[in-house]
Amino acid sequence: MALPFASYAAGLGKLTLNSYLGQPFKAEIDLVSVKKEDSLSLMASLTSRDTFHLANVDYAPFLSTFEFSVQNRVNGQPYVKITSPQPFVDPSFSMLIELNWSSGRLVREYMVLLDPPEDALQPAPPIMEVEPVVPNSVKPEPATAEQPDSIIVEDVVISDEEPIVKAVPVLVPEAVPEKETDPAKISSTTTYGPVKSGDTLIKIALKVSPPHVQLNQMLIAVHRANREAFADNNMNRLKVGSILQVPDKSEIVTISPNVADKEIKMQTDNWEAYRHKLAANTASAASASEELAQTEAGRITTATVESNTEAAGKLSEGLLKISKGEGLEGRSSSEGTISIQDKIYSMEESAIVSEKKLSQANERIEFIKEDSIANKKSLNDINQRITALEENIEGLQRLLELRNSTMASTQVRAESLLPEAIQTPPVIVEEPAKVEDRNVVSVIRDNVSLSTLGWLWWGAILLPIAGWWWKVRKASMNGTSKSPNTF
Repeated sequence: MALPFASYAAGLGKLTLNSYLGQPFKAEIDLVSVKKEDSLSLMASLTSRDTFHLANVDYAPFLSTFEFSVQNRVNGQPYVKITSPQPFVDPSFSMLIELNWSSGRLVREYMVLLDPPEDALQPAPPIMEVEPVVPNSVKPEPATAEQPDSIIVEDVVISDEEPIVKAVPVLVPEAVPEKETDPAKISSTTTYGPVKSGDTLIKIALKVSPPHVQLNQMLIAVHRANREAFADNNMNRLKVGSILQVPDKSEIVTISPNVADKEIKMQTDNWEAYRHKLAANTASAASASEELAQTEAGRITTATVESNTEAAGKLSEGLLKISKGEGLEGRSSSEGTISIQDKIYSMEESAIVSEKKLSQANERIEFIKEDSIANKKSLNDINQRITALEENIEGLQRLLELRNSTMASTQVRAESLLPEAIQTPPVIVEEPAKVEDRNVVSVIRDNVSLSTLGWLWWGAILLPIAGWWWKVRKASMNGTSKSPNTF
C-alpha cells in the first residue's frame, strides 16, 4: 500500500526474529540500497499513532517499549536492531517501522507471528519417500530484499513456528557442521529434485515457472501434480527428498487465476487457524516438550549460543512454508499447516479499503488546505486594509500636528506685534452739565491747555508783585517813604 511520500534510495528489507513467545522481543531488519552518504544519517523508529490510524493498523500498547537502533554488521552492512525488555505473550501483532535519512523517509508494515520456544530434545528424522541426506544443521539461505521504488507500507508476515510430532528415541551423533550446499537442481525439464531441507514450494515454483504464468497458478499446478509429495495434502508441508513433476505451460494455464487464488486462500485460512490454536496451547506444549520434536522444513531455524536459545527467524520468499514430514500424530487434516499467502490477500483487501480511506482523507486535507488558503487570502486583504487605515490615521495625525504648530507660531507672532502693555480704555461717564457762573479765568481754563493755564497763574501772581516793587522803587526815587496799603 503506497503512501504519497517523496522518493527514496534506502529500503527496509526482511525482518529476522531472534526470540520466541514468552521471551523478550529481539529482531533485526536488513537495510538495503543504502548510499554511503546516507549511512550516517539513518534513524529507525516506530512511526506515529496517526500513521497507524491512516494505515488502518492497530497500535498495540506494548510497542512503546520497543527500542530501535541502527547498527553495522561485520561486513559493514547496516541493519535495524529491535529489542524490548519485557517478555511477550501475544503471538501476533503488527508494527509500522519508519526509516529516516538525510534525503528521504520510508514507512513499512511488518506482521510478526511469535511461536513457542523450541523443544529441548533433538528433532525426529523427517518423513521421506526417498532416502535423503539430512544435515544436522542447515544454514538458512539469505533472502534478497527487493528495494521499493516508492514509499510503501507493506504487509509482511514473520513466523518462526515449528510444527511438532512425537519424538522417537534415537541416538544422535555429535553434530558436525556441514558445508552450505546449493539448492536442488532441476534434473530435467519436467522434474525437480530431490527436495532439500530448506526448500520451499514458492522457491521451486519461481525456478521452474515458465514465462507469462502467474505465481499462484504455478503453485497450484505443482501441488496438484505431486500430491503424494505433501504431508496431509498440504502445500506447506513438502517432504524432503521428494522428486517433483513439473507440469508444462499448457497444463498450468488451464487453471483459472481465480480458482488458484481461492484454493490458496482456503489453505491459508486453515494455516492461520492452526497457528492461533498452537499459540493458545503454548502452556500445555511446555509440559509435553519432552515428547515432541520438530518436523517442518523451510522453517525459521534457531541457533544455540552458550545454552541460550535464540530464534533466527527468516522470511521465506512468498511467505509459503514447507514441512519436512508429518505433523502431530492423531491430528486431523483440518489442523494442518497452510500457506500464509491468503493472509496477504486479506491484507491486500484491507489495504484497498485503507487506500480508499486514505484517498478520502487526502481529499479532506486538500479541501482544508484550499479553505485555509482562502482564509489566508481574506486575512491578507483585511491586514492590507488595516495597514492602509493606519497609514491614513498617521497622515491625519501629522496634519493635525502641523496645524497645531502653525497656529502656535501664528499666535506668537501676533503677540509680538501687539503693544507690550495693553490697557483697557477708561469708561467715560457722562455727568450732567452744571450751571455755574463763568468768568474770564474759567473761560480761559476751558479753552487753553493745562500748560498755558499754568503760565497764566504764575503771571497773575507775579504781576502784582512786580507792580508793587515798581511803586516802591519809584517812591524811593522820589524821596518819599509812603507804603502802599493796597495792591
